[in-house]
Amino acid sequence: MLETNETEHREPSIGELVHEIAELASTIVRGEIALAKLEIKDAIGRSGAAFALFLVAAFLAMAGIVFLLLAMMLLLSPLVGSGWAAAIETVLLFVAAALTASLAKKKLDPGALPAPPEARTPAAPAQISPATQPSPGGRR
Repeated sequence: MLETNETEHREPSIGELVHEIAELASTIVRGEIALAKLEIKDAIGRSGAAFALFLVAAFLAMAGIVFLLLAMMLLLSPLVGSGWAAAIETVLLFVAAALTASLAKKKLDPGALPAPPEARTPAAPAQISPATQPSPGGRR
């Protein structure tokens, strides 16, 4: 005769199902954390490469500015002499720096800066309206 094996057809208990769900959830969470770590590493790698390229671009721009200034000085040299050409260029650079600093100062909004700690004092009790003051006994 045919005998059925009870262990093969047995329904899992609620405790076993909860345990299996907890293990699967734990596996999913660990997988998501590993994926997030990889995505962060990838983003940092791309950002680092972009930052390095920006640094190279800034260096090349500075080199271009230096050569532009040299060319300007060489163009002025036959007209006023090399010493005066360098002096004129230096004065022009200082004027440009002063104008840039002045423009930056105008754009700097004093309201955008955080207040100093001594300016952040709590409101005095006299400044609190009677509606917000607690009544004696703690009830309103």
